[in-house]
Amino acid sequence: MTFYLLINLKINTLRPRHINSRVGGSKYSRHQYGDAVDIRSDYFSAFQIHKILDRLHLEGGG
Repeated sequence: MTFYLLINLKINTLRPRHINSRVGGSKYSRHQYGDAVDIRSDYFSAFQIHKILDRLHLEGGG
């Protein structure tokens, strides 16, 4: 099965506390630990992206 995702994928490896605060992140944001991902799409809804990624994970795609 092939998926073509029209998404802009932004991966934050680390967001220091002062930057996290400046961008409105929560006090306990996982971005501060380097294990958070922001996914944005002009085409798919957040729910659709979630379903696609769940399916890829279940099928061994990551």
